Amino acid sequence: MKRSFLAIVPVILLMATACRNTAESTFQDTAAENESVAVTESAALTESDAITESTPVTVGDEKSVNRHIVTFPAYKIENPGNLPFIDSLNAMEPFSAELDLPSGWEIKDTKGSETLPTGEFYTPVYIYEGDKIIGYIAFNVFEPYTGEIPAEEYYKTVYPTLRLSSFYHWDPYTAVKTTDMEETGIAEIEYIDPNMTENYTGAMSDAPRLRTIGILSYNKELGVYIGIAFMPDTIDREQAEEIAQTVGLSK
Repeated sequence: MKRSFLAIVPVILLMATACRNTAESTFQDTAAENESVAVTESAALTESDAITESTPVTVGDEKSVNRHIVTFPAYKIENPGNLPFIDSLNAMEPFSAELDLPSGWEIKDTKGSETLPTGEFYTPVYIYEGDKIIGYIAFNVFEPYTGEIPAEEYYKTVYPTLRLSSFYHWDPYTAVKTTDMEETGIAEIEYIDPNMTENYTGAMSDAPRLRTIGILSYNKELGVYIGIAFMPDTIDREQAEEIAQTVGLSK
């Protein structure tokens, strides 16, 4: 099955940020880049290696959910430019992301023509309810910080590009579940509307923006994190927090 996609160790993070900063020189250039960053899709992709499992689970007496396990990287990214960080992502040891989603939601490895909330992630898979897209789940890598820092501030060392980009902000962030090795939290997402950028000629700071909600989860032992971005007006904060409480990352 062939699909089309637009395709971080410390060096990866720096290279990706540098590339993005160069692209910020003109607004028209960034419009195209926003599409690539949204779900890190690449122009060509190898056959899917995605493994997704789903198991029905009953929560209490009323709620029915499905427990999903997604393996990341979800597929191998073709690398025509021989970029070292793409090779590193393709060669990395797989890990699993586990979470509960409402009954009737499913995870697919392809999507339609929908534009999605933006963020710097790799190998996304997509959440659907019937034919309606709910959002996506994708991953990135980071170098665990070993210096002294308050525990409640640690997330800032994991998600700098998501918090500081000119094109999207996954911030403010609120932790909902924390251990010594991992944390899951809720992020408020604001991003430039991808549907408006093509013909927009004004200042980037005044560009039309959309707002929604997402989930971030990192694991320091694995050096990975996932982002779950929900489409605007598809989920409220309470439901996002319920899902966030079920998220776990493991080998």
